[in-house]
Amino acid sequence: MILANEQMVKFDSLKNFSHTGVYITDVSAREHFIQRIDTAVTAFIGLTRKGPTNKPIKILNFAEFERKFGGLANQYLMGYCILHFFTNGGTVCYVIRVRSSDGKQFVSDKAIIGESVGKKSSGTGMRSLDNIDSFNLLCIPPYNKKNSVSITVYRKALKYCERKRAVLLIDPPMSGPGIILAEYQTLERSKR
Repeated sequence: MILANEQMVKFDSLKNFSHTGVYITDVSAREHFIQRIDTAVTAFIGLTRKGPTNKPIKILNFAEFERKFGGLANQYLMGYCILHFFTNGGTVCYVIRVRSSDGKQFVSDKAIIGESVGKKSSGTGMRSLDNIDSFNLLCIPPYNKKNSVSITVYRKALKYCERKRAVLLIDPPMSGPGIILAEYQTLERSKR
């Protein structure tokens, strides 16, 4: 046996060594590494220029987001959120594009929240996240005419994230952060 790189390497036969001396053997081919698992996976739900709807699409860099969802658009803030995600070191995210049924620029709360349609693979909006193994952070950029996230979506998303053990990231409503604090206090009281 030879000790190399803090590993024991056993040679089946010493017949391969014809001369006495020092032999160098590459043991890196024998090393097995534990596969890396992403522990910080972010899910984004919102509006984009194009792309598949109501399906979580795994994105590994901003160029891939541009190809699949059309990149940045002034009227849709999700592209900017994803750009900042990758610029600041993000590596894996899921993008769920929602679209209004009439093709207008804004969507309803129902489109963001989504609905379960019986089978696990047929949820829409936020419910389509049930199709992925896990996520740690849910980001919902403003999506309505008020350029905010409604209290209804906030409540439903908070409960969903609590069940999934994830963190929720949203912009506070335009009426001020006091509403969010009041909602949080109401939710805490309802748990007691």
